[in-house]
Amino acid sequence: MDVFAIGHATFKLRIDGLVILTDPWFTTSGFLYNLFMRRIYPLATELDSIKQCDVMLVSHNHPDHLSRHALTIARKLGSLVIGPGDVVRRAERHGVPNARELRPRESIEAFGIRITAVPAVHPLANNPIGFFLEGNTNIYYSGDTRFDWKIVEALRGKRVDVAFLQVSCAFRPLWHGADGMDINYAEELAKAIRPRCVIPMHFDCVGKYLDITTKKRVSEHSLDVEDVLSVFRRRLSRSGIECLLLFAGNEATI
Repeated sequence: MDVFAIGHATFKLRIDGLVILTDPWFTTSGFLYNLFMRRIYPLATELDSIKQCDVMLVSHNHPDHLSRHALTIARKLGSLVIGPGDVVRRAERHGVPNARELRPRESIEAFGIRITAVPAVHPLANNPIGFFLEGNTNIYYSGDTRFDWKIVEALRGKRVDVAFLQVSCAFRPLWHGADGMDINYAEELAKAIRPRCVIPMHFDCVGKYLDITTKKRVSEHSLDVEDVLSVFRRRLSRSGIECLLLFAGNEATI
């Protein structure tokens, strides 16, 4: 499997000629972007440069996980869009002819890979899900989620080769607390599901919490982010779990 990090939670996966895009966010401007979603790493590729996308996995319908123009590309390339109901309805409104809703624990066979929706807990999102892909390489993609034992139960008995895990989240102590995982919760989940390799993701938006305990947040200074992720990698290594850090523009073969 070849992995190319486009930025935030967007990856291009190439598996035996099949191309999968995860949570395709390509926005780089606009009011909401400037207010809530400023990137610290330049987008690694422009959406229009993508010439093949067989499957588009969308974990939930938040703007930093699905760009409007990504659905235009899905329609143009004939991509199979898989996600929760509101994602599928949005795709259909954009004229995407091939969209499939998945609820937690439901599966679909596509291009020789079994794709199963994994439970996720993400306040303010409608029916968020993660994904488990079973093939020659088994992949868990968390999307945005809190640590939850329902995830562990859904993956129990599964061989997880690679886990893409959220490592920064919003944190509002007087409202709903953490809306996903920081490095501490991601470490807890990794130890529970025991993947061979973890690829951290979702660390590209200014203001998100990388480490709630020490109040470390994503800042404009990318070296600060890299320092926190290096700590995360060392902690996983002590537990016998490999951690591969891929920043926007990096690629790896697994």
